[in-house]
Amino acid sequence: GEHSFTEIHKAIIKDSSNGIIAKDSSTVIVHNLNLKNTNKCLHAYRGKPQYNGARIVYDKKKVFCNGNPIMFDNNSIITSSL
Repeated sequence: GEHSFTEIHKAIIKDSSNGIIAKDSSTVIVHNLNLKNTNKCLHAYRGKPQYNGARIVYDKKKVFCNGNPIMFDNNSIITSSL
């Protein structure tokens, strides 16, 4: 939902259109992620104009996008500061 906070410690996502998505003033922290057969790895965006963008923070040593794109809009941010 909007304005939410989620922390993911370990996830495997396969055969999916999307990996991790954050939107509408939400924050997602990703510690360990492995993607297989997905179209997007990480995606942060503002969907509704009454909210701010989203934020994803991930551990670049333990998040494996396997060539899938990391995407964000001008209102959102994705950082690898863990």
